[in-house]
Amino acid sequence: SRAWFEANPPDKMGFWYCYISKHPLCPKYLDRSTITLEHDLSKARRPDLKHDINNIHPACEYDNKDKGSLSAKEYMDA
Repeated sequence: SRAWFEANPPDKMGFWYCYISKHPLCPKYLDRSTITLEHDLSKARRPDLKHDINNIHPACEYDNKDKGSLSAKEYMDA
């Protein structure tokens, strides 16, 4: 979402960092072509937080897909 990007600019090199970085193919450094915005508490489980930018974090596509509807903590502990 535009609001998230406005509130969370990339670092001085132009990167965001995958907040999970668990998947072996995770590139860790994300740019506009590789970043996905991941809901920590899933939209399915917490639809009230769907647009809350404090619940949205940068993630790589691999961690985003594998995490599914788990919270980041549940995914990291799995």
